[in-house]
Amino acid sequence: MKQAVPTMTGERLTGRSANPDASMKEIGMADYIACFRTHRFPVRDAARFRAWIDTVYGIDFTDEHEEGGKPVFEVGGYGSIPDLRDEDDEPSEIDFIAELARHLPEGEQAIITEIGHEKLRYLVGFSVAVDHNGSRIEVNVDDILDRTVGKSAA
Repeated sequence: MKQAVPTMTGERLTGRSANPDASMKEIGMADYIACFRTHRFPVRDAARFRAWIDTVYGIDFTDEHEEGGKPVFEVGGYGSIPDLRDEDDEPSEIDFIAELARHLPEGEQAIITEIGHEKLRYLVGFSVAVDHNGSRIEVNVDDILDRTVGKSAA
């Protein structure tokens, strides 16, 4: 079954595809497509951090530079926040955020943001701030619903 791909026509979104016989009923199941990245964060030991990040599956870029004479990193990838490590060609589950926290110097934090979508059915966005102790604060784009629509529904 072919999928109808919505295309832009002027400023109007249409459900037309390259196949004139296709209809929006043919869309069917959709895949969740995400990407994530961090802001700049310092690490305790750059060599240990590099060795660790090289084992994490799903890291598509790592940027390292210096700020104030200290190494700082940014990482990201085309997918969700990683949850697998490649150990001896065997994947194992990890808590990426907890492991990242162990590399942060005392008093520092890292912020990891993921955005994604499942066609236009679901739009997802959240950020997690983690400090060197592993304490987390999470902000989700759906929080706005609880703060606005949710109040009027109560």
